[in-house]
Amino acid sequence: MRETLDTIRKVFPLRTCSDPVFKNRSRPCIEYQIKRCLGPCVLPVDRAVYEEHLRQAMLLLEGRNRDVVSALRRRMEEAAQGERFEEAARVRDQLRAIEKTQEPQQVVEHWGANQDVFGLYREGGSIEVQVLFVRDGKLVSNQTYAFDDWEFPDTEILEEVLTQFYQATERDVPDEILLPTPISDAEVRAEYLSERRGKKVAILVPQRGDKLRLVEMARENARQSFAERRDAGKQAARMAAELQQRLHLANAPKRIECVDIANIQGTLSVGSVVAFDEGMPAKAGYRHFRIRSVEGADDFASMAEVLQRRFRDAKERGDLPDLLVIDGGPGQLSAASAVVHDLGITELEVVALAKERVERDATASEIRRRPERVFLPGRKNPVVLKPNSSALFLLQRVRDEAHRFANTYHRKLRARARLASPLDQVAGIGPRRRRALLRRFGSVKRIGEATAAELASVPGITLTLAAQIKERLAGA
Repeated sequence: MRETLDTIRKVFPLRTCSDPVFKNRSRPCIEYQIKRCLGPCVLPVDRAVYEEHLRQAMLLLEGRNRDVVSALRRRMEEAAQGERFEEAARVRDQLRAIEKTQEPQQVVEHWGANQDVFGLYREGGSIEVQVLFVRDGKLVSNQTYAFDDWEFPDTEILEEVLTQFYQATERDVPDEILLPTPISDAEVRAEYLSERRGKKVAILVPQRGDKLRLVEMARENARQSFAERRDAGKQAARMAAELQQRLHLANAPKRIECVDIANIQGTLSVGSVVAFDEGMPAKAGYRHFRIRSVEGADDFASMAEVLQRRFRDAKERGDLPDLLVIDGGPGQLSAASAVVHDLGITELEVVALAKERVERDATASEIRRRPERVFLPGRKNPVVLKPNSSALFLLQRVRDEAHRFANTYHRKLRARARLASPLDQVAGIGPRRRRALLRRFGSVKRIGEATAAELASVPGITLTLAAQIKERLAGA
């Protein structure tokens, strides 16, 4: 799958940035410079061309390489016949990149089958389901689903997985679906999928031969994935145990939250809270806050507001983390601990992580590095964790994620402020009327130069509202 995604990035110039980054860009990034993106963030892009790139990328992900190769060959021949030799050479390179990824794909069926192969492995209520995608007789990719605390029989689990798996209408339905165990409604499902696909779909439980070996391969992959997930859980438990020991915590922290503040010279101050469960980001627990009660650059007061808003009712909701990490030193720790205490939360443990500092002696030329330190309540000297320890790595990761999340929100607010218009401050002017005015006059400056009668000629603008617009823009 990783090779397929790499090929898609090389062959099809599609954006890979997140929606917030896409919306806030003012010029194309390096992906555009190296011709891996068309730059739709800021440049006009032909919608039909972009959608065709997207369609072919989806075909590759579905394993339908043959369809993509055929389409690209036609494009290359058309470009060559039209003497567009640079375009033909570019398409030729795309073909080579796709064909290169096909070489290592394992041939599992010699007659070019299209199959989805399901394998299931479980230990009690912990279950792993692996799906192998066979297209044109080649194993092209796989997908894994994990479930915990499912005390259902294998048959019911498979039925639920199949329902969810083929619910998406864009899901490519193959010729055959191979299962490790029979399900009760196989005929009904096969009939429904056949009707949706427009061709026959068979749901089979192989008993021998190549198809049985495929199901066994899927089960073995599920077992290995299960073991990796279990090992990752053990690693998270080891990190939590190390944190408990080194920081003298009452319990090994499974859920960790971190608070960070972002502003520029005290303007548009924001706070962020990020959450990690068992060493991994828990995006559902992410929060950002626009600072309301603080003017200027007062990080202590801003942090106090964020903590009050985050934890005011958290105890009653049963929504407390095991450990709260503050970005800063003893001052920030003291301020945060006071807020938590005032809220009556006694079971929440709080620590502060201070960044590495570089110090130069005023009377000497040598430079000293002070490593990252963890400050604990009621303890004067900080704890210095080993530079490569898993405990420090986890704290740094949580702190850096809080910093990233706060800065992302701050950039979003700055971009929004840059786009603000004096029209936004006129009561009765919403997005629709603002767009109508700008369509008619072209700019805020020309709106200000127009007469009240001219403004009132725009649908939705009364003479009273036109007078208010003139008054507001005159003072802008």
